[in-house]
Amino acid sequence: MLLGAGAAATLGIQLVLAIRTRDLPVYRGAALLWSLALLVWAWRSRAPAVGRILPRLACALAAAGGFWLALLELLLGRGSLLARGVLGVLAGAASHVTMLLFVLEPGGHEPRRGITAHVALAAAAGAWTLFAVEGAFHTVLPANVYEIFPDDPRSPPCLVPDPVLHVRLRPGFRGRYLHPEFPGLRVDINDLGFRDGLEETAPPPAEDASVLVLGDSLAFGTGVAVDETFHRLVERQAGQITSRPLHVYGAGVPGLGQVDELHHLEALAPVVRPDVVIVAIYEGNDLQDNLEAAVRPRRAFPSPAPAGAAAGPRALLVPFLRAVLHSRFWVGSSAALQYVLPTIERPLVRLGVPPLVPTNDVLDQSLMVSRQPLVVAALAWTRDALARIARQCTDRGADLVVLLIPAAIQAEPVRFDDFLAQHPAAQRKGYSRTRLHQDLVEMVRTLGVRIVDPLPRLEAEALAGRPCYHREGHWNARGHAVAAELLRPVLAELLAERERRGKWPRP
Repeated sequence: MLLGAGAAATLGIQLVLAIRTRDLPVYRGAALLWSLALLVWAWRSRAPAVGRILPRLACALAAAGGFWLALLELLLGRGSLLARGVLGVLAGAASHVTMLLFVLEPGGHEPRRGITAHVALAAAAGAWTLFAVEGAFHTVLPANVYEIFPDDPRSPPCLVPDPVLHVRLRPGFRGRYLHPEFPGLRVDINDLGFRDGLEETAPPPAEDASVLVLGDSLAFGTGVAVDETFHRLVERQAGQITSRPLHVYGAGVPGLGQVDELHHLEALAPVVRPDVVIVAIYEGNDLQDNLEAAVRPRRAFPSPAPAGAAAGPRALLVPFLRAVLHSRFWVGSSAALQYVLPTIERPLVRLGVPPLVPTNDVLDQSLMVSRQPLVVAALAWTRDALARIARQCTDRGADLVVLLIPAAIQAEPVRFDDFLAQHPAAQRKGYSRTRLHQDLVEMVRTLGVRIVDPLPRLEAEALAGRPCYHREGHWNARGHAVAAELLRPVLAELLAERERRGKWPRP
């Protein structure tokens, strides 16, 4: 009964997936044939049994695996799965295997039971325990350590979906981070929808200088208090930059890349009327964000990627299973690991366990010496979006400055060594700490855009024992101070030039 029911369910799910995707990959065809064979076997035999241990184990694994992999693919079609979902599937699969081992054992209803079934039973109990622990963390704490918890639990979230801007900050939000590295860090969004001074208003007076800062969580200031962000530091140093009143609007939003920032510029420029626009490009994930934004249904955005760069529809299951085998998936999606790891990582390092470093698949490929097709496409999207931003600035009479922010593994040689340690020794020579950064510097310069490059200073600070990054990868207060120090003379020069050209008062 159990064998036949599982086979019938697997057959049905695989047929639904084949019809829905209009695709029949090899693994799905094999699963259909195997399920059909099991169904026939269960139907023709009243009490199917396998005498030898290894064939019985293989049969149980294949029967249960076929069903749970089909169910996993069905779930993936409805949205991404976190560690909790994967652990639930593993626990269910382990229980299924255990029951099949008992059922398929000759004389399975007698007291005698094989050791294999008992080992499977222990594995199922372990999987359910892990699932329960992960579920408990999800119940008590946000599943994502970067989620900003509102002061009033009934309040809407900080990040608001937007059909054009993708996501924006909710004006008037009040909340805090629960991240284990900066628990309780305040996040207050002003009436303009910026993490900036609550008294900030717009548009600024015509005779005042205005600077608009666009970027992702690095510009937003994840990991530091608002007064420690580089845009607030620059505004407080206004007397060293210009004789006019200076407004620096910090419009960074976590999760944005340049494709989204183009649309934010279109929406915000009429409000803040910037004289200078600063675009903070974070090398750690902006390329990935731009790839995702470029294919997101929204307004037309013609593809700049080379022919053949964009992949066609792919099955979800195989790439997901590959990701699950990497520690990055568990560290990034397990609530238990995200909250516990910062506490236990240092003792683990002392025991010789290499520390985990903040990275992702696109950054991994971006640091390769040989250019990968995915990276070529991502760079093309990034360049095209930045060129559009530059044209927008020119049309509005604003100067554009790009602040190029390297990831922690690019700026700190020790962390890059930790990154290399996660790869086989034979592959390590194929990575370069600075290649991506150099390519981005050259790309910005070919567009004729002013660039602020903090990499040399960040490297020097790290070598002097003054790291500019949190363990999790965002800038700490020192990193923001370095950026503010480097931006100050550039802004002073640009605003002085505007003064000479008679750009004030603004029309």
